[in-house]
Amino acid sequence: MPGRPYRTSGGFHSIQPPTLPKEVINQPTPFLSVMFSHLVRFASGGALLAALASAGPASAQLHPTEADPNVLQLDPLVVTDAKSLVTTLPVRPVTGVFGFESSNRDTPRSIFQINPEQIENDFIASVSDLARYSPSVNQATGYVENYGTPNLRGAQGDAYQNGVRLITRGGNNRPFTTNAYEGADIVAGPAPIIFGTSARTAGYINYLTKKPFFDRHRGSVSWTIGRFYGDGSGFKPQNTVQIDVGGPLVERKLAYRLSFEGTDREQFYQGRDTRYGQIYGTLGWLPDAHTAVDLNFEYGRFFWQSNNYQNRVTNELIRDRTYLAGPATPIIQVGSAFYSPVLNQGGDVTGWIRRTRVVNADGTNGFTAGAVVGDPTGNSTAGAGTIVGYVLDPSIVSPVRIGDDVGLNAPGFESETTAINAQLRAKRQFSPVFTLVNNTTYQYYETNNPSNGGVHNWIKAQVLENRLEALLTARYQVFGHDVRHQSNNGLSYRWEPNLNYKDGQRAGYGPTGDQYDLTADPATFTRNAFFGATIYPFSGTVNDPVLTRFGYLKGFWATYPVPESPGDYNTPGGTGSTPIGTLASQTYDTTLDTFSLFSQHRLDVGRFIFDAGARWSELKASIANPLPSPLVPGNDTIGDSIREENFSHSLSLSYRVSDRITAYYTYAGIEAVNGNTSGAVAWPRTTLDQDRGPNRFSTRDFHSVSKLKEAGLKFEAVPDKLFLTAAAYEQTRLLTLALPAGFTEPLDALGVFRGVELGVRYQPSRHIFIGASYTYLDAIIKNSTFASAAPLVADNFTNIQSNTTAVRRDYRVTALPRNTASAFANYQFNNGFGIRGDLSLRDSANVDNAGRITVPGYLTANAGLYYNQTRYRVSIDVQNVTNADRRAGGNTPLEPINVQGRIVYRF
Repeated sequence: MPGRPYRTSGGFHSIQPPTLPKEVINQPTPFLSVMFSHLVRFASGGALLAALASAGPASAQLHPTEADPNVLQLDPLVVTDAKSLVTTLPVRPVTGVFGFESSNRDTPRSIFQINPEQIENDFIASVSDLARYSPSVNQATGYVENYGTPNLRGAQGDAYQNGVRLITRGGNNRPFTTNAYEGADIVAGPAPIIFGTSARTAGYINYLTKKPFFDRHRGSVSWTIGRFYGDGSGFKPQNTVQIDVGGPLVERKLAYRLSFEGTDREQFYQGRDTRYGQIYGTLGWLPDAHTAVDLNFEYGRFFWQSNNYQNRVTNELIRDRTYLAGPATPIIQVGSAFYSPVLNQGGDVTGWIRRTRVVNADGTNGFTAGAVVGDPTGNSTAGAGTIVGYVLDPSIVSPVRIGDDVGLNAPGFESETTAINAQLRAKRQFSPVFTLVNNTTYQYYETNNPSNGGVHNWIKAQVLENRLEALLTARYQVFGHDVRHQSNNGLSYRWEPNLNYKDGQRAGYGPTGDQYDLTADPATFTRNAFFGATIYPFSGTVNDPVLTRFGYLKGFWATYPVPESPGDYNTPGGTGSTPIGTLASQTYDTTLDTFSLFSQHRLDVGRFIFDAGARWSELKASIANPLPSPLVPGNDTIGDSIREENFSHSLSLSYRVSDRITAYYTYAGIEAVNGNTSGAVAWPRTTLDQDRGPNRFSTRDFHSVSKLKEAGLKFEAVPDKLFLTAAAYEQTRLLTLALPAGFTEPLDALGVFRGVELGVRYQPSRHIFIGASYTYLDAIIKNSTFASAAPLVADNFTNIQSNTTAVRRDYRVTALPRNTASAFANYQFNNGFGIRGDLSLRDSANVDNAGRITVPGYLTANAGLYYNQTRYRVSIDVQNVTNADRRAGGNTPLEPINVQGRIVYRF
């Protein structure tokens, strides 16, 4: 924008090789002889670091300056170039697909770029906000926070940093921040073969880290000021401060950049706040004209509360905030008999009754009330047992209107995450046709995530990955046709240990519709009087029951990362079961070693481009149950190891219809590794999946096949001003699902995702830019037995939890609308004043598999005013201008209309 200081890319890194005449550069050469001669040259040159230390010819000393048209440029590796700093058009070369540089138009995948212009000026508060930039990103219903990766084309995607997969979870990951980043590529479909195996194949976002400033010292300070809500809540302090500085340490040789961000935010929703501090630093070194080295490091500590959404979701709750308030009555199984306490409206026990289980025609369970039994004084005649469901008694449950800020969030039980990420990248150009790149990354992720939803998740994960890439470019002739051949050949190794303790209760305290009364004040939030205890986690010993009066439930340890309830979620081999259904274990100590060889090629012949790649991977996995023997005798002796190989490939054919239009078709066949919430391999989902015997890995989990077929068109309608994209696709993903009771064979469900995506970016000048997208998505799960829960009915009979059916059916994926559209726009006047806005439109989505509960379609919009000058920028943004009020089927409702400000000072 006008008045904004120019920044050189300076990072990883634009390097120029020796000056060569164009006629030499363009001279066709035999490909095999070129490749062989340079591989021999590298092999004889010693190790990579030794090669990097060797200086190039003295006459070739070049620095990051404007390009000489007579000089062949070394392609920068995942670098944000100067032009992309002031545009939203896809001008930045794409390297996060094949490794070698390609223009967006000639890359045969659906790719949407986020440039520094958007990261600096827009409020990007969560992964849901990425939907405004890419039609591949699914707009989440309601308000989404603390998600590590976006959903793309109907399923959870992956996150990468400079081409290396990050340790992330879907939800409850950590508060979202872009402090370390200045750009991103959002790519639909499986990650490219050079990136290695992954459990998530729907798509990925490749974040590009901030680069050092080589030209001069510079920096900025920004302050995001808390929000004022228009629903009467008033002002809530939500402050974020970022300090970003950098500059050269040795002129044109060594430069640095440091960025710190701190947040202390009181959320709109009751029982929620967020605090974190994160520091990012990078050091760039250009020892000579042929070599670039980049070292970056990130450390962050995050404190936040789990978002447990809302329970007892009905159409009335979604549409007019009417909630069925009051205590739910548990169904307790003791042996083969079922009991329930008789409750009053305060939740006090007035007696006990026997119940009879009835299986309804649709496979759901109901429980008829019988005669009163036992002693109503609290000495449980029923005795210790297992809660297998709940019913709502109309005598103690009644509809009430609840506020926007009510959710299942208890104060005081804070989640804590520590994240470390260090990356060393080195690039050496040995000749105009041969370049070597090495990328070494270490990651550390630890989270302690207690949840009043009945689950305590403690994860410690690490990653050490090294990838070596040999980039070659050759020109030769085949049958008289000129061929430009680019290739990326290499190997990678990834070591990924993961320790996960999870404690869950069959009582199901979370959003499925249980005993919580959402109308209670979170400041004094306790379980109702029937449960007689404060909110989870319960501080006590292993043998202390929460229900001292009744004795049929146990509590949890407060923070100690060893589950207290070994019968739930922690059974060796992974499966704790009840007569109603099954639960999968996510307590494990695993290590996954992956060694991969890959080869990616591009042949550019006239108007045709042919891309082909293949990867072979060897996977070695080990697993053990880390629970000590005093809790579960023999648990710590149970484990397994396995060695598997998988193979992935991709093929693409592109045709340049004209100099500005490219059509493409892509096929990818990817073998993925099934994983759990932390991304690690785990015990098989059910005993029937254990094809190698009890308590052992399943080979099936190492060969989860995902297939993509995509056809697209990319059109630069007006050069450097208007860019259009269109894509149609079908992707299938093999899914391993939990098995309901009654099945006697393994279950592989197939996710089928078909859609059309349209996108446009228009920027006729630096004063104005516009973007818009549209998506049609038909997503179904075939051959599935997803639970189709009974509706929430206060009839003292219908079980509102733990309902499954043993009938295989095809289900529409929940929480996904078929049609979505989004747009964003910005206009800045010559004097620095500007206006920006974005909107999202979506149609209805199913909440349950049967489609009995739905979220209606709705429109949301945001707007902003700003004043931008060379040294400072002041902006005010209004979020949810339309004040859309959707409870979103269990997700946190959308925040009401609110105003937020930001001040940026540059120096």
